[in-house]
Amino acid sequence: MKISVIDFETDPFLYQRTPRPFACEFLSDEFCEVFWGDDCHEQLAKFLETLSEPFFIYAHNGGKFDFHFLHRWLENPIKVINSRIVSAKMGIHTFRDSYAILPVPLRAYEKDEIDYTKMERDRREIYKEEILRYLHTDCVSLLDLVSAFVERFGDKLTIGSTAISEIKKRHPFIRATEPYDSVFRKFYYGGRVHCFKQGIVKGP
Repeated sequence: MKISVIDFETDPFLYQRTPRPFACEFLSDEFCEVFWGDDCHEQLAKFLETLSEPFFIYAHNGGKFDFHFLHRWLENPIKVINSRIVSAKMGIHTFRDSYAILPVPLRAYEKDEIDYTKMERDRREIYKEEILRYLHTDCVSLLDLVSAFVERFGDKLTIGSTAISEIKKRHPFIRATEPYDSVFRKFYYGGRVHCFKQGIVKGP
């Protein structure tokens, strides 16, 4: 399983502005490719077509942001959970949203600081070197995290499926059948907390 990461830099977020990408990096153990310009997403797509071996390509929060810059190239099967694209195909490659397995901001691990106004169209060329350094740090951090996760837990789509898999290793359990569920489902209430007995409860 070949692992890589991508990240986009875009126009700074402003009210009623649709941010457009202007820089992108593809990073793996073998490659570090940087694409600059309004067509950076197209450059990335063309580069991926040149790769002869399939990659799992992770982007942090990609399912709600980065992958949408690549929507014209995404193919089925596309898996969406809670309005987030968690997995999608693009030719021989598979895109994954790393936020689905690592639901924390990158800054919780390691992230540089930057003045986002430097990414405005009329300033970004002046600060290109700093922007690309910032972009690369994010990619390095994400690649470290994803590689460590996959090495430890394998190819998992979400943190939830990972948790169930790990629980089954330590505490085998039998899944409820349809008849069982139909009997007991009515007793489950979302968010309900009910103390049936107060004080120190000792055995039956």
